[in-house]
Amino acid sequence: MLDLAAGKVAARIDAEVVATVRNEAGELDRLLVTRPSTQLLDRSGRVQWTSPEPLGEAASALSKDGMIFVASYARMSTGASLVAFDGKTGAVRWRGDLKLAQDIEHSRYHNHVELDFDHGDLAIRGQESSQAYFELFAPADGAPLFRVVQKQ
Repeated sequence: MLDLAAGKVAARIDAEVVATVRNEAGELDRLLVTRPSTQLLDRSGRVQWTSPEPLGEAASALSKDGMIFVASYARMSTGASLVAFDGKTGAVRWRGDLKLAQDIEHSRYHNHVELDFDHGDLAIRGQESSQAYFELFAPADGAPLFRVVQKQ
């Protein structure tokens, strides 16, 4: 990991980091590894916890109020998952219910998911082969608040 302001290496990390974990201000908080197991690393690369919860090959992650929120997905297959972890222990606090595309030919498929905060709620923006979607979830319990899907 590089410290761009200082122009030097801040940490060397051997794990395959799939996502940075950003806080509500958008600053780097921690790092997320999904293979061979789900791990949360601090900024220096030290393992904070390991979870048996399986996650996809790609992810977008945020932290807020002692929780780590992860939207994980595969780039070339349908689906995504939204999971909230306890930031200290790695215990799963809740799983969100995402409504995504079905029955898309694999050779035509692509998937990209972004997780962000929108007025304090978790916002998922997704772009799949035949649709774009936007969903809002309550950070406390994963309750769906709003969902819109646009077919393309």
